[in-house]
Amino acid sequence: MASPIITLTTDWGTKDFYVGALKGRIYSLVPGCTVVDVSHEVEQFNTIQAAFILRNTWHRFPSNSVHIISVIGTGMQNEPPKLMAVQHEGHGFLGPDDGVFSLMFDEMPNSSYHVLDNTGQKVNLKSDLLAASAAFLVKGGDVSNMGEPVKNLVSLANMKPSVDDYSIRGAVIMVDGFGNVVTNISRELLESCTKGRNYEIFVRKGSGTISSIQPSYQSVVLGDWVAIYNESGYVELAIREGNAGELMGIGYGDMVRVEFR
Repeated sequence: MASPIITLTTDWGTKDFYVGALKGRIYSLVPGCTVVDVSHEVEQFNTIQAAFILRNTWHRFPSNSVHIISVIGTGMQNEPPKLMAVQHEGHGFLGPDDGVFSLMFDEMPNSSYHVLDNTGQKVNLKSDLLAASAAFLVKGGDVSNMGEPVKNLVSLANMKPSVDDYSIRGAVIMVDGFGNVVTNISRELLESCTKGRNYEIFVRKGSGTISSIQPSYQSVVLGDWVAIYNESGYVELAIREGNAGELMGIGYGDMVRVEFR
């Protein structure tokens, strides 16, 4: 029998004890479980970045995997968001009810529940509660037995770029560990809008433009800009063997514009 899998996506970092404490509790509740660190280096409070990372990760895991996402967006609520449990396409998900799940799926799953304690009260995202909920789901528990259906889903502005006849206006979703700039412009969108036309990709004023997608980083000379489709099928902008984000001061939320000629 395959080992149960629980994945973790957080903005906790690894300098403190938080990740270790959560893992320890999970292993105590589910001996033999495999815990996978998707990322603990999500930019703090960056719900969109966290959703983007898990959106492009969860479906690569086997069915019956459980995915914990613990990144709480800043300034979204006057009180801590409550813990939600979701089942979708054979996977379980646990995270805050602050809108992160509206960014992760094209259509919000119907199986979405607030986790309740033994007095019937909604619970906050705490390490022990995340571990206990993940253990319940990964052992085959049904999400409907964890609490009450979520009636009013929090929805955030989605990650889709805006499009007109002459341009695509997207944004930087994240800058990866190499300084490469990941956008929210998908290969499918760019190719459907091109229609045989030439185009230029603009990032930050003074950083130059890119006029084509290359097959690899090595398609340009050292120090030149390059655009590729990354493994998840999104336009990624980079400087060959350089840190584009750092050198050009590009970061999360900066506009990326494609203009057609």
